[in-house]
Formats: sequence, structure tokens, C-alpha cells
Amino acid sequence: MSDEYSPILPFGSEVPTVHAQYSLSQTQPQPKRLSSDEDPLLQQLSEQQRLWADEDSAYSWVIAVCGGLTVFATIGFINTFGVFTDALQKEFGVDSFAISLPPSIANLLVPLIGLLAGGVGDRYGPRWLYVASALCMVGAMFVCAFAHSFWLLSVAYGILMGAAAGLAYTPSLGLVAQWMQRYRSIGMGLVFMEANVGGSLLPLLASYLDDTYGWRKAFQYFSLLPLLLLVAAVLTRQRTGPKVDSKNATDEEDPTNEGSSEGALIPLLSKAVTYLLWVMGFCQAYGFFTPIVHINEYALKQGLDKGQADLALSVLGGAIAVGNLVWGVVGTLLAPLTLLRLSYVLSAVCLGAWPLCKSVTTVLAFAGAAGFCSGGFLTMFTTVVTLNYDSHHSTAIALVFTGWGVGSLVGPVLSGALKDWTAAYMVPAECGAGSFALALILTFLLSLVGKRA
Repeated sequence: MSDEYSPILPFGSEVPTVHAQYSLSQTQPQPKRLSSDEDPLLQQLSEQQRLWADEDSAYSWVIAVCGGLTVFATIGFINTFGVFTDALQKEFGVDSFAISLPPSIANLLVPLIGLLAGGVGDRYGPRWLYVASALCMVGAMFVCAFAHSFWLLSVAYGILMGAAAGLAYTPSLGLVAQWMQRYRSIGMGLVFMEANVGGSLLPLLASYLDDTYGWRKAFQYFSLLPLLLLVAAVLTRQRTGPKVDSKNATDEEDPTNEGSSEGALIPLLSKAVTYLLWVMGFCQAYGFFTPIVHINEYALKQGLDKGQADLALSVLGGAIAVGNLVWGVVGTLLAPLTLLRLSYVLSAVCLGAWPLCKSVTTVLAFAGAAGFCSGGFLTMFTTVVTLNYDSHHSTAIALVFTGWGVGSLVGPVLSGALKDWTAAYMVPAECGAGSFALALILTFLLSLVGKRA
């Protein structure tokens, strides 16, 4: 007898129980949710792997903290370069344009190196990338410490520090995206917060070492920072799951990004949202790195002493760190794209008001306000990027952040050239404010072509 219909029974007869599930008055039974002991996929994992397979588990916070340690050391030190600008200008006799080249080259290379590192991290995890990053950073410290040519220092610092940061930065963010879903904005904020805690504390340490021992000895002492990368290498690992055919698997079947990254760039490059995010990254980097590189020199030009100028850079980094965490927490309650727009508006206002800051109080107030707003778009932009892609998060972040890298090169260099040309900071500041305004406009186009974030 076919299961597609019920048998004809005499009037008043009871329908057999075996056919009750086909009655029109009955709803189709829902599939039973298997326990971890019954699920054949989970049975392929060891006990430890089952713990690691869960999103937003306790171990996911270890991933976020360790990812933050890597950028504390690498990105934090790149953002400390402003402390040494006065000493380097005196020793090598270079202008504002030239002095901005080392960190600009490094910031340009971070996403370019990260594009390669992201694919490796997606497939194999970040452990050996962290080790390679530590080696590059040690090399950068010692070459800079003994460099007797500014161009040698620029190349060594720019290439080796850029490589060190690129090998750690995008794999760390991609790993957080793998492990965290509900609390992703907080996880991203935690990573950026640690980077900017480095950008706050390391300038103070750099200033002390520079004043006490000179900038060359300071670079030698900073060669101890890569130890943090080795700690992260020991404690972190990729999120694991059942082995699937990654070439044919959907995003739901391969959620851990453990499959091959070959061909990942082609589908990413075929999406209009990738190019839109790229331009947004360029615009915000242009505005972001202008004060990061030039606030120390600006403060000195306003009559502040070296200690106060270094304090302004430290306040800027500290405010970014606070902003990373605060905006990240708010990002679990409000739409990340809405918060990104708000951060762009506030950042444009801050940069527009920058040339009006002439005293110690107003310069420090600008540093705090601009830093807090920067913490917002750093956290929210990365969160928005990951929400627009279902897999290969490290590769996607690195690809989009090549726009950030180009902006980090163009912003400080062009700002330095405009400052030398006009002998004032008004034009560079207004150009930075305009870049945030353009990024704000692009967020509305993102609503049309991207995923809802």
C-alpha cells in the first residue's frame, strides 16, 4: 500500500495510528535535534575539539586577547614612530614629507602582506605566522638601531615592520571572526583596544628611553616586544570542525574557514561590495593617519614642550583603545553600520576643529576626542566587513584593508607636503575631514549593494 494516501475505511472507523502523520490536520513532525553523542559530524571530533568547535565559547575570548597581544606589539609600535620624529629630523636633517615615509610604508604593507597571510591563516591557522612576525620585528629593531642613513632606516622600518604587522594583523582578526558570532563586535573591539593600548603606553616608554638612552638604544630595547607574539603563537589555534570537501562545500558546511583558500580572491573580487569597502577603507585611513603621524610635530609647533607633545600622542592612542571597547559593546545592541556612520560624522568634526587647538588643554582635548571616534570606526568598519562575507574572513579583511594601506601612505605624506607648502595645518586637517565625509556618503551605497549589517 502506498504511503501517499490513506485507505478507504467504513464510516466511523478509526484511522490507524500508522497513517495519522499523513492526516491534513496534523503538522509534519520536526526532525529531532541530535545530541553531541548522536551527531555523526561531532563524533568525528575529539573531546577537546568539541569544546573548540563552539562559537562564542570561553576559549574564543582567549583568541581575542591573544590576537590583541600581536597587534599591541606590531601596530602599537608602528603608531609610536611619532615620538622619534624630532630626534630623527635633527640627526638626519629631513623634512616633514620624508619623516612620514617609514610609518607610511609600513602601514601600506600591512594589508598587502596580510593578503597573503590571510589565505595561509584561513587554511592552516596563525601560529607560524606569529613566529615569522616576531622574527621580522626583531630584524627591524636592530637594523634601525644601527642605521646611519635615513633611507636605510626608512626601508628597514617600512618593509620589516610592515611585514611583521601584516603577518599578525589580518590572521588575528580573521580568527576572531571564526570564533565569535554574537559578540564579534566586542571581540574586534578587544583586538583593536590592545593595539591602541600599545599606541598609548609604548609612546610613553619610547619617550623615556629616547630621553634617557637615545633613540638608537630605544630601538634595541623594543626588540623584546616580539616575545608577545611568541606567547600568542603558543596559546592560539584555528577553530576546527569536521573535514569537508571545501571546494564544493557551502559556507554552512565549512563554517570554520579551514578549507582551501585557493580561488578565494576570485569570488571576493567579483562582488561590488568589495570595491565599495575598499574605497571606504582608503578614505578613513587618509583621515585617521594624518593626526597619528603629525600630532607630535603639531604640538611642538604650538609651543608645547616635548613631554606634552608625547603626552598628546599617548592620549590619542589611549582614547582609541577606550573607543574600541566602548563602541564594540554598543555594537552588540545597535546596528554596526549605523554606528560606523556616527563615528565618521564625529571624526570629520574633530579633524575640522583641529587647527583651532592651540593650547595644551585644547590639543589634549582634540587628541582624546579624535581618538575615541577613531576607535569607533576601527571596530565598526572591521565588523561590517566580516558581516558582508560568509567565509575566508582573513582574506576578505586583508583584501579590503589594502585600501586602508594605500590611504595610510597617501594621507600622512600628502598632509606633510600640504603642511610644508602652506606652512599651516588648516588645509591638511580639512582634507582629512573631507575624507570622512566621503566615507559617510559611501555607507549609504553600502546599504544597497551589501548585506544588512
